[in-house]
Amino acid sequence: MRKWRSLWGLLLIAIGILWLFAAADIVSAVVAVSTLWPVFIVAAGITLLLKKEFRVMRVVVWILAFGIVIGYGIYLGNGSYDTMESGEIHVIELKDGMEYARMEINVGAVTLRTGASDSVLTQVNSDIKGLKYGYTGGRDSRIVCSQQWKPFAVDSGKNFSAVLSNSVKWNLEFNAGAADGILDFSGFPLEQCEINSGTCDLRIVAGKLQDETYIECNGGVVSLSITLPQGTGIRIRSDSLVKSINGDGITLGRDGETYESSNYSSADRIINLDISSAVTHVTVIAPDA
Repeated sequence: MRKWRSLWGLLLIAIGILWLFAAADIVSAVVAVSTLWPVFIVAAGITLLLKKEFRVMRVVVWILAFGIVIGYGIYLGNGSYDTMESGEIHVIELKDGMEYARMEINVGAVTLRTGASDSVLTQVNSDIKGLKYGYTGGRDSRIVCSQQWKPFAVDSGKNFSAVLSNSVKWNLEFNAGAADGILDFSGFPLEQCEINSGTCDLRIVAGKLQDETYIECNGGVVSLSITLPQGTGIRIRSDSLVKSINGDGITLGRDGETYESSNYSSADRIINLDISSAVTHVTVIAPDA
């Protein structure tokens, strides 16, 4: 009993240190935890494998785990970021030579809206308070928006909208506690999109500006509505314990954990969707099929 009390005591101390660092704006806790959370799973596995007499080693394992996350958060906190004011519109101009762009969003919760632009690289508007904004330009541009986590913060906002250039190829990543809204890439070329969220309820609207798109969605509960334009096929892989994957105006065949539209092999454009969650509900809509 004493060893468990000691272990929990150290865990609470580590969590308190992370909390205080975040409150002092020393560590970017949201990004660090959302990125490196598998470290805690590894630590838990090592703890279970160690014999009872290795009490000190168990403590060391957890100290190292929290040290890695805190250190990464401090590293992120020292990056070059500008803080966006709530409701501020941030614009990045499109320059010659830009071909690819990556946007990464790290927030507690988000209601997402995306659209397309033919005049700027991106235009971001959000009411999320404490949102830090970083940008690296060039042929392969990178945009990172990360929420500054504050304990006991209320009314921090959750709306995030971005219009993205239709002349560069995009790679998107969303890390959030909860995500809903619309991911509309019908007006810009999307190559890859990764969504990591505890709960995810998104409407996805595909377009005709890409040959192949990869979408990965990881979460506890995932609900997606996907609208496809004519001539687009889709393949869905899901390892969910409970799942409902259906087509509306399109036929989806099933082979184990894989669902595939009948036109997947011959389609002009294809979407590959990988889902890892406990519960999944997907509806694929093809009104013009």
